[in-house]
Amino acid sequence: MKRLGLIVNPYAGMGGSVGLKGTDGVIDEAWRRGARQGAPARAVRALRSLRSTAPDIEVLTCAGQMGQDEAQAAGLTVTVVRPVADQSTADDTRHAAAEFVDQGIDLLLFVGGDGTATDIQAAVGDHIPVVGVPGGVKMHSGVFAHTPEAAGILSGHFLTGQVADLAEREVMDVDEVQLRAGILAPRLLGYLNVPDAGILVQHPKRRGTSDRQARREIGAAVLEHLPPGALVAVGPGTTAGAVMETHGLAHTLLGFDLIRDGHLVAADVTETDLLRHVDNLHVIVAPTGGQGALLGRGNQQLTPAVLRRLDPERLIVVATRDRLAALAGRPLLIDLDDPDLAATLTGIRRILVAPGRTVAYPVASTPEQPKQLCANAAE
Repeated sequence: MKRLGLIVNPYAGMGGSVGLKGTDGVIDEAWRRGARQGAPARAVRALRSLRSTAPDIEVLTCAGQMGQDEAQAAGLTVTVVRPVADQSTADDTRHAAAEFVDQGIDLLLFVGGDGTATDIQAAVGDHIPVVGVPGGVKMHSGVFAHTPEAAGILSGHFLTGQVADLAEREVMDVDEVQLRAGILAPRLLGYLNVPDAGILVQHPKRRGTSDRQARREIGAAVLEHLPPGALVAVGPGTTAGAVMETHGLAHTLLGFDLIRDGHLVAADVTETDLLRHVDNLHVIVAPTGGQGALLGRGNQQLTPAVLRRLDPERLIVVATRDRLAALAGRPLLIDLDDPDLAATLTGIRRILVAPGRTVAYPVASTPEQPKQLCANAAE
């Protein structure tokens, strides 16, 4: 019987919807701002998918929300090998990962973001294969599956021998203190061995290489597209931020800013702010470089509650031609905590690339969708 080690960072991603850019060192502030935990539910989704793919496995995990609760909710029988205090820490993650190596597990499945991946890498190095369930805010690393379900499928395929090869994948992280000050400085911290099934695993995030002219074209395209007087939420990243640059406004690098007719209404807004204005709101988002993630990576302020009320015609997707070409035909991806909502946002979507120019491009919520999307478009 194969042995799976399971580690859940129950606080991963909490800072996203409330504008904290992450959760490292600011859990108490996230609670104060009304943040909600999302990682435990994402863990359950992954584990249910794993159970349907590989039902006969032994699960070793930590007590409480670090794995025991989620595994039991998914219908798995677990062995708790490490107790945990009421509020788990990065030290708990590192010690648990090292203990699982000593226990001789076949695969380590973890739920978290880049910070959790960094802790895992420091503890296990290249000693055991690892699969990450995306649960954080940034997720620049290449060790995460596209969605919780994809992580479960990948883990199950590896444990049952359907996937045998391993690939060395980058572990990246961003200093969140610098990020909150507007400085994006991703660092390569090492590598983890991940089961090699490319369709299920996200690519590492790559910083944009588009020139200034391409970004100016994006800014001009949005200005041409929007009606006068529109209230606009400009999302994270340099591509979406070109709209702010066009107006000569400072941009929150990993956040949403509200503008109207070239004037700043509010900077670095939260989910609550977006909900307050959503009935009259236009939202501009851009896919992440290299990954093609459209919703659910770095823009968690745009929660399912906001998206359900937002007019779909007012969700404006922008990208440079170079960024789309770099995806080599891979779809833009949606990973929300509401899979049913995510499914309604998929399909062939118009991407604004320049004034008067759009590109039809597939948007998917599961790795298996792209072929069907393209077939539907051909019909």
